[in-house]
Amino acid sequence: MRILFTTSGGMGNFNPLVPLALALQHHGHQIAFATPARFGSVVTAAGFEAIPAGLNMTFREYREHLGQLPPGANEVAEVFVKGLAGPMLADILRIIPAWRPDLLVHDGVEFAAPTAGELLGIPHIAHNLILVGYSPKLWDFLIRGEYAAFRQTHGLPPDPQYREYFRYMYIHHVPECISPLSPSIADHSHLIRPEFPAEAGAALPNWSDQLTDLPTVYVTLGTVFNQTRGLIETILAALGQGEYNVIVTVGIERDPQEFGAQPPSVHIERYLPQAAILPRCDIVICHGGSGTLLGALAYGKPLLIIPLSGDHFPSANRLAALEVAQVLHVPEVTIESVRTTIHHMLATSRYQEQASSIKEDIAAMPSPNDVAQILEAQWQTWRAPA
Repeated sequence: MRILFTTSGGMGNFNPLVPLALALQHHGHQIAFATPARFGSVVTAAGFEAIPAGLNMTFREYREHLGQLPPGANEVAEVFVKGLAGPMLADILRIIPAWRPDLLVHDGVEFAAPTAGELLGIPHIAHNLILVGYSPKLWDFLIRGEYAAFRQTHGLPPDPQYREYFRYMYIHHVPECISPLSPSIADHSHLIRPEFPAEAGAALPNWSDQLTDLPTVYVTLGTVFNQTRGLIETILAALGQGEYNVIVTVGIERDPQEFGAQPPSVHIERYLPQAAILPRCDIVICHGGSGTLLGALAYGKPLLIIPLSGDHFPSANRLAALEVAQVLHVPEVTIESVRTTIHHMLATSRYQEQASSIKEDIAAMPSPNDVAQILEAQWQTWRAPA
């Protein structure tokens, strides 16, 4: 098969797709990624062909380009449906006749590929990003009527029940213990175990071998929200007093030096591979991005979540209900609230027990290689008669 993956870019969107792409490539299939040109070097470094497509802007740049949204506007829909999907679709419709894919696989917020697949009769697979999983209520919350309007703009019916979106297959990382699927979606879905291969040459700094026996807290705001000012500073003030080992990643766009001198127990880096750092941690503080949540749960780590946008909020609420996480909303984040919450979570065995249970469920899920074999068999049933 010739399989075209599509993503609007961003490590949190791209990384979850990589294990399945590698498994399919290992099976002898030809893989390419349609993604913004700025992201092409990341794709090629991972071993895949990169085809420029869509707006060549980061999510943050596009969000800043939008400026102040009108009252009641949904940020996810404004960015991913009304903003990014149109230019991506125009490019994909140009790429498909030249590259001739047999199958399209798109990240969960890339809406051009399923539209192109439907227009051109090419099977299309949704690869989930939203941690809490699919539900009509959540999907409507995230994209409301914008996806229906986008489809209608291109001559397609609205698809209010998302039957066309999930027509072929829905691949997702979310175990049943977190989010059971509705029967209509479950019939087309397959779990895939997340994998976090360590990047070649991505060695940890020397300090990682010198951590003390103190509890270790990992802090990250991901690759999109890492410039949210004041949060990391407050967390450092709360936890950087020698009670914990504190490991912080701030992203390539921020300089660790801007946080000033830190005590020996605090380590700030632009980037560290999750597969290397999460096994060394006891608890994770994050914003609720799907990549960080998934990594923490796969390694059995409780979370303190400070949700900042879109799906962060329902994901945080669901994990708090499962007692694997606590939630602090931005107005609640103070030195005292962070310090008290982390102390309570580390002193309460329930959080670690729940995290370990979810870790076991994730470990039992089918591997990317298993899912590649399922996909190959399914594709034979999707093929049009010769």
